Amino acid sequence: MVTVGKVRDAHGLKGELFIILFSKESAWVERLEEFVLLRQETVENKMVEVPHKFSVKRVKNHKVGLILRPEELSDRTQAEGFKGALFQIPANLLVADA
Repeated sequence: MVTVGKVRDAHGLKGELFIILFSKESAWVERLEEFVLLRQETVENKMVEVPHKFSVKRVKNHKVGLILRPEELSDRTQAEGFKGALFQIPANLLVADA
């Protein structure tokens, strides 16, 4: 997995996320099927980055990033819990076709 952005905020009421992309480039977006959000959480009294794996229900380009709807999130409150989380995609999506 490769970190390519972070969650800026929740978007709408149905669990969508507004993702800011570090490179502003998203040629891979149509092939995106799953992703990981790394969120800071307290585990055994220590702050650690915990990975949360999601499946893509819907995704579209938006301004300097993406609006992404995960299968696993159903409302804005759940989405707001991931604000600031790092957005990771499979590394093979960034490999150019030869």
